[in-house]
Formats: sequence, structure tokens, C-alpha cells
Amino acid sequence: MSVASSLLRLACSSLRWRGRLLMPRVASRCLSTRTKTRADTIVEYEFKAAGAPSQYVRLAGFRRFQRGLNEIKACVGGYGINAYLLAREIAELAAKPKSEDSEEAAEAAVEAKREKLAKVQKDIGVLKAFYKDTCSQWIDIARRNIGHVDWAPEISVDVQVCKYTKDISTFEVDAARFKVQFKGNIVDLGSKFTPRQLTDVFYPQSGGRTVFKFPANRQLRINGCVTLELLAVPDCFDSNGKPCLIVMKDGNTTDLTVGRYAGLEAYLCNSIGVESIELAI
Repeated sequence: MSVASSLLRLACSSLRWRGRLLMPRVASRCLSTRTKTRADTIVEYEFKAAGAPSQYVRLAGFRRFQRGLNEIKACVGGYGINAYLLAREIAELAAKPKSEDSEEAAEAAVEAKREKLAKVQKDIGVLKAFYKDTCSQWIDIARRNIGHVDWAPEISVDVQVCKYTKDISTFEVDAARFKVQFKGNIVDLGSKFTPRQLTDVFYPQSGGRTVFKFPANRQLRINGCVTLELLAVPDCFDSNGKPCLIVMKDGNTTDLTVGRYAGLEAYLCNSIGVESIELAI
């Protein structure tokens, strides 16, 4: 996997511009989703033309980037422990007295562990190279520019007279750097949950309707949005038979988390009396 491809996969959980979380979709222009409100989001921003000052979108701030480096080192350390244990087990098996009946089985066991050890050592080498490559090429945040903000309307709570918060923006991806690796609007499910665990969360009732299929390469493609009708009448059921919608979020700090929408709305009001509505997850 190239460094550019690996960094782009990280984007869904770490891209921020003026406090807004930016999420890619299938196009050179990408759509952002809700996040924190800041004072400078009360005025609409639109990129005028070539030559105008750009508001760059950068991948991973200092803390997120350092966390990524620490995660690589932790993986190397974990694989190093596995390699040490495998090498010790191989030495112990080789030192055991062998009888004619068990010699063939012992040789097969040693060979299997040697194959595992070789794979672990290869993985360690790949991770070390990736760590070195990342530090040498991407530690400067200016080199982590992946595009620029294209349009960002002011945040408002008067969308279609429903008091839902409108907090969106678009940014344009640097096609020269990411066109080959860009895969569109996907969520990388990571390794926090096994396929079985995630499927069980979506379908606690074994006899219920199944729509979610664990994707190949853990990359879940987003194909649409939830309608008001589906919010009113969810088509999934929890373990108690109550209708609900299962919701996933790929967070910058928490990684992938799973919750559910059970039909409740949260009514918010700030200090100056502005009300808004959010769906409670």
C-alpha cells in the first residue's frame, strides 16, 4: 500500500477545516458533515477562482499524526513479541527428543511455526518501512495538504423550517496526488470489530431481514441517505423487537463506534435562545 493511499484512508476520521469534519464522496469536490460551530462560520465562504487565496484542507493535525505514528510503533512491538514467542517455540520443539511415531508430526509443527515466523518478520519490515516513509515524507503538515475548501455556507438552524442544523461544506481534492487512490464515499471499518461482531450488532435477531453485508477489504460504500419516512418507521429491530436504525461513526479519537437511532429527537437551545433539533443516537 502506498503512503498516499494510507493517508487518504485516514482522512475520514481526521480531516478538519475551521472545526468542520470533512468527508470524501465520489467526485473531485467532496462534502463535509456536521461538527463544532465556531464564530467564523457565520459568513458564507466560496472559493472565487484560480489565483485567489486558498483555504487548505490538511490531513491529520499534530496530535492525530503523532497518534498514527504511535500506533505503527505499537504494532511493530506487538509483532516483535509474537516473533520472539514463535522463535522460542521453534527452538523448544527442535530440542525435544523424537520418537519414530512423533517425528513426522513434530517436523510439521516446526515448519508451520517457521512459516508464521517468516510472515511476522515480513510484516515487521513493512511496518518499519512505512513508519520511516511517513516520518520522512509527511511530518511537515504543509505536505499533508489534500485540497482546498470550495464552498462553506454559514451554519444555520432554519433548514426547511424544521430547525435541523445545516453545517456542511465542500472541498476539492488535489487530483494530481489522489486521483489514483481515491475510492469515493467509503468508510474503512478498520479492525476494531470482527466481521461476525459487526454483523451481530446490526442483526441481533437471527430471523430478521438482513441488508448489511460486511464489505470486502472492510471498505463500506455509502450509497444514499436516510429519508424522513425511514426515520419515522425504521426497518430494523433490536434484540427486544423494537424498531431502530443502527448507526456507525468513524471518529477521530474513538475510531469506529456503533449506536442506534430509536426515534428520539434532541432539542437544543443556546444562551441567546436559538433552538435546533438533532437526532439522538
